[in-house]
Amino acid sequence: MKKIIFIFLLFTISNMLKSQSQEFNCGFTVTTGGDNTVSNPFMGLYKPVRTDLSGDSQAPSNAHFPVIIVFVQFQNDINGFNWPSGLAPTYMDSLIADQKNNPSDWWNAYNENTQNFSDLYCEISRGKMHMLGKVFHVILSRQASQYSNDSLITREIWDSLKVKIPDWKPYDLWQKGTDGKFRFKKDNLVDMIFRIHKSRGPAMLQRDCIGSPETGIL
Repeated sequence: MKKIIFIFLLFTISNMLKSQSQEFNCGFTVTTGGDNTVSNPFMGLYKPVRTDLSGDSQAPSNAHFPVIIVFVQFQNDINGFNWPSGLAPTYMDSLIADQKNNPSDWWNAYNENTQNFSDLYCEISRGKMHMLGKVFHVILSRQASQYSNDSLITREIWDSLKVKIPDWKPYDLWQKGTDGKFRFKKDNLVDMIFRIHKSRGPAMLQRDCIGSPETGIL
C-alpha cells in the first residue's frame, strides 16, 4: 500500500452532518473474466469514481463531487518556505475550482496551476470526474505537545470550521447505496474533507490514509 505524505482524514460533522465513511480500508478487489473484462467494477469506497453517472443513470449536468480541504497547524509549527508560521500556505488558493467547467476538450477544463485537484481528477477520468470545493486554514490554540489526544484537536478544528462554513448543504450531494453505487442524492452526510497538517503532533493517531470518524478522528 502506497503511503500518502499528507495526513488525509475524514471529518465527523456533529449531529447535523456526518462523515461518509465508517472505517477505512486502503485497498479494493475486483475480479476479471477470461477476457480480462471487469466482472465486479470498482465504484469507489468513499467517493464516486465518476460524476457523470448517478447509479446506472445519467447524472444531472451540474453533478460534481464536493470536498472541503482544511490546512491545520499547531502554535509551535516551524516556518516553512511555502507555509509560513501563523499564516496559510501560499498555495492554498491554487488547489481546486469552485465552479464546474465542462468543455468538450476535458483536458482544458481546469487550470493545472490554479485548480490542480480539479484538473487532476478531470484529466485522469477523461472528463468524467469533476471535483470542486473550498479550502480553509485553521491555526490551533496550543502547541502540539499540549494536546493529550487527537479528539481534542478534532473538536477544535470542528469549532473553527463551524464559524467558517455556515451552510453545509453544498457539501452533501452523493449517497452510496447498499449496492455499492453512488447516486447524486443527499443523505445528510458530508461527502469528504481533507485534513492536512503542517506537522504531526504526538497525540495524533498514526494513520497512512483516512481515519475512522466513529472514534472521533477528523
